[in-house]
Amino acid sequence: MRPIETSASRARWAAACALLFVALALAPARPASAAEGLENRFRALESSVVWERMGWDPGARAGGEIQESAVTAATELAAGRGLEARIEIARVAATRARAHLDAALRGALLVRWMPVREWLLQAGVGLPAGRNNLGPPERALATLLGDPLFAFSDPDPARGWRFHLGALRGFAVSRRMEVFLGGGMEVAASTSPAPGIRLDPGDRLLTTAAMRVTAGRSDVTARLEAALEGSDRSAGEVLRRKRTLLSGAIGARTALAGLYGSAAVEGQFCNRLSLIDPALLGARMSGGPGFFARLAAEFGLDRPLAWPGALGLRPALGVSYGRLFPNGLPAGEGWTAWIVPRLALVLPAGELQLNGGWGSGSWSEWTPGGSRPARELSGWRWGAAWVHRWGGA
Repeated sequence: MRPIETSASRARWAAACALLFVALALAPARPASAAEGLENRFRALESSVVWERMGWDPGARAGGEIQESAVTAATELAAGRGLEARIEIARVAATRARAHLDAALRGALLVRWMPVREWLLQAGVGLPAGRNNLGPPERALATLLGDPLFAFSDPDPARGWRFHLGALRGFAVSRRMEVFLGGGMEVAASTSPAPGIRLDPGDRLLTTAAMRVTAGRSDVTARLEAALEGSDRSAGEVLRRKRTLLSGAIGARTALAGLYGSAAVEGQFCNRLSLIDPALLGARMSGGPGFFARLAAEFGLDRPLAWPGALGLRPALGVSYGRLFPNGLPAGEGWTAWIVPRLALVLPAGELQLNGGWGSGSWSEWTPGGSRPARELSGWRWGAAWVHRWGGA
């Protein structure tokens, strides 16, 4: 018999959620610049359209290639009195063998407000993914899209409505160092991932701390987040217990002699990993703790090469490595690596960005009978993006 959460337990959880706000879009550069030069009405600062396709092939014996394609449009808006908004909408589709997640729209709205220079408040809503009552093959595909090793753009393709509220406070320690502290809450509405099943995802509390140090044309940033995620329930029955998630990252960027380089290291920890199958009324796979680490670097020209007709070219090269461990986790175990050349065509009104890349790795899929033998992975991706800067913003 699985435990049932009592009303008192849920009341305590709701009271704890009311004490904090979620800081989901931690952008240290925003508090210092959001109020500069804003008009008394909303105006576009930057708009972008991004198209990308990517896939991983673990071999025919592992079920065939996993593919995802996405088109995303986003706009940054600003108004007077330190008010900003971001609107994003995407069309995403995925496929693997006989499992298909047809193209569906997802979207989000985030509003940021800086009532005084040191404080940034924000609220947002995420639209549902539009995929309900999935059959077993589609639910299995949705699970694979969420595997952190694969790094797909839509790791939660069957989610429902999401609401969040957050606050961030900035402190100027010195002329070169800034510290940011924030916290908050995210609430997820119930969904119907399987026929006749209602899933109530757990709410999430989050606290975060960040630091930025600048020196000339170089800067270093660091971030640490701690989250408490509530239990997932169906008809009042606990499918997955509460869990703790920790994440951190440190990155650096510098420019010298017309070139730039950046590097980042990030890690994520979770004390319990579970793959939920509501049709079975429980977590069909559970284990932990689990760790995921990623290293990434990029190198390129700091300024575009001049080209006839007011066109500039800015090439770059990105590399990354990800590692999920230990062995026996429900999300699998293994490593992946990417090499991604990029080229930006710089125009007076914006940039056309092109990229293509190759990936490789090793993956051990976990099943109720234990981990399967490791399989070699081969990956590919290509994409294009147009970033338009309104009024030279």
